[in-house]
Amino acid sequence: MESQKQKKSGGHGMHWIFVSSGLADESSVERLVLETFKSGKLVKKFPFDGSMLKGEVSVREKRFDDLVVTGNALNGEIGTAYPSIDSNLSMKGTITDVEEWANEVEAQVKIKTENMSLTFFALDYAENRDKYVSGNEFDFSLTGLAIALKKGSIAGGKLPSGQEISPDFTGIFYASTVFKNSNFDIDDYQVHGKIENVRKTRLAGLDAFIFTTKIAGTEKWKLTIDIGVFAKNISGEIPGKNDKITTGIWLTGRIKETNKGGLFGWK
Repeated sequence: MESQKQKKSGGHGMHWIFVSSGLADESSVERLVLETFKSGKLVKKFPFDGSMLKGEVSVREKRFDDLVVTGNALNGEIGTAYPSIDSNLSMKGTITDVEEWANEVEAQVKIKTENMSLTFFALDYAENRDKYVSGNEFDFSLTGLAIALKKGSIAGGKLPSGQEISPDFTGIFYASTVFKNSNFDIDDYQVHGKIENVRKTRLAGLDAFIFTTKIAGTEKWKLTIDIGVFAKNISGEIPGKNDKITTGIWLTGRIKETNKGGLFGWK
């Protein structure tokens, strides 16, 4: 759409690791996906006229406790599916880049907020493709799925830039920059945050937590998102309110107007 470089082929193998690592086995992921297409709520069905794909796209979503699986089908055939959590938080941002995937119904979107830029996987891209255009401004709801979360700050260490880290530091960095690993995508991040609220919950039948976390900011502004994680993926003590955490996340998001009263207006 807007990006002229070669489009990604799609697929969420790595992103499902944030879920499969908390489940019993890989077949559990397959079950979630198949159940979504079989009995998930039909969110929207619309004609699609892309440069390569043409026909009818149907979007289904199914909740497995507080885990939401979204699936896109083209002409009745299973196309792609991906996990996320819901959130009532939002932030205003301006779209600066859209990296549409080869399937034309998925994309990673870069937005500029008042103080920083972030890239996320757009959960609602299929049905809002016409809105995801550089220069458009919306309220966005961003969330993260976490893996290997642990309590504690990184005070005393150094940022990738070499700057010393203070005890009050919070920040979000591209995982590929932190770990020098090309396997990470542009919506994979390393987060050093401060918890503002803790909610114990379940994801796909297993114990989990949703941490409302300040992931960046100063005394004058802050950026806060909800981060979901399976209890078994927390290393050591369960963190509480005002604790610092370090974790890797997959950042997902949607235009807030499609998130009224729950995902796409349903609960």
